[in-house]
Amino acid sequence: MGVVFLAACAAPPPPLQPAAVAPRNYFAEAQQSLANGNVIDTVLLLHCVSDSSPDFPKAKSMLVQLVAKSDKLLNKLIARSDDALGDGLYLKSVVILSDVQTRVGADRKPEVDKKLQVARERLAAIKVEFEDKLKRGKERLRGGDAREAL
Repeated sequence: MGVVFLAACAAPPPPLQPAAVAPRNYFAEAQQSLANGNVIDTVLLLHCVSDSSPDFPKAKSMLVQLVAKSDKLLNKLIARSDDALGDGLYLKSVVILSDVQTRVGADRKPEVDKKLQVARERLAAIKVEFEDKLKRGKERLRGGDAREAL
């Protein structure tokens, strides 16, 4: 009995076979991601669908639709920032354009950068003007003219 035990211990263990890993179904993952409302991950997953996949034509079609939809949304955001800028809501414009800047393609980036720079400059000018008025108001208040300080 001892010899059988030694022989079993001396034999090399059988090679471990890796479990069969199912290939990722990027298109199915993209559909789920879109259902969850995550457009960015959806676009990334659609780009991963292989040319040889039977889902490739559907993935490309879906990608075109999402790109068109995202372009339309970006245009609306840019228009909203222009409205905010025109209404004197410079901080709102800066916030909107900062978000758009991270999502826009290289072809529209210079346009957004320029608008963002204008909004930041106007915001800085308003801040300087406010600080100047505040300083003059404090000086008038110290001088005893509370009515003029307001």
